[in-house]
Amino acid sequence: IDLSARWKALLGLRHDSYEQTVANIRTALSNTQSLSETSPRIGLVYQPLPNIAVYANAARGFRPNSGISLENTAFPAESSRSYEIGAKLDSAGGKASATLALYKIAKTNVLTTNPVNTDYAISAGEVGSKGVELDVSGEIMRNLRLSAAYAYTDATVTRGDNTIVTGSRFPNVPRQSASLVVTRHFALGGGLATLGGGLNYVGERFGNVAASSRFT
Repeated sequence: IDLSARWKALLGLRHDSYEQTVANIRTALSNTQSLSETSPRIGLVYQPLPNIAVYANAARGFRPNSGISLENTAFPAESSRSYEIGAKLDSAGGKASATLALYKIAKTNVLTTNPVNTDYAISAGEVGSKGVELDVSGEIMRNLRLSAAYAYTDATVTRGDNTIVTGSRFPNVPRQSASLVVTRHFALGGGLATLGGGLNYVGERFGNVAASSRFT
């Protein structure tokens, strides 16, 4: 929605309905579950100049969890609340752009490996992540384009249970990650070809949730 020449608003509403039946062939037991949820979304954009925009948005999310627990019960759906602010800058000629975003996400009922029996999953209670992302892309020379990105993510279990310790680092989420891709366009046989290469960095990450200690 265009509120004025510089202000824009985004409003959204999504409804999900879900039904699943899970059968455990080891125990011959089954479990049926029906879920539904309505998720709102709202955002606001301000453009002080045609090539600069700052924004803020908030949203709720819903995602069903498939599978069955060690106790032969269906998992509750994963729900989330997310908040983000950021800015985007485009060059005067439109050949380059940069985006900076800061975010905070809280999720409940996130599944991870059960430390007691790794053949099964377990709900991690509540997981929180916050961080910053920076993306830069553009044509640095004629027919030569660069794309670079960096992200810092702090993902922890903010509310655990008797198995998972509150404050544990969430598995498979590195604190730092980055990527760099360079592509070159050139003429070949009357047509146009592209040749590129890139680097991808992923920091250290834990393989499972801490069962008895706090990660630092």
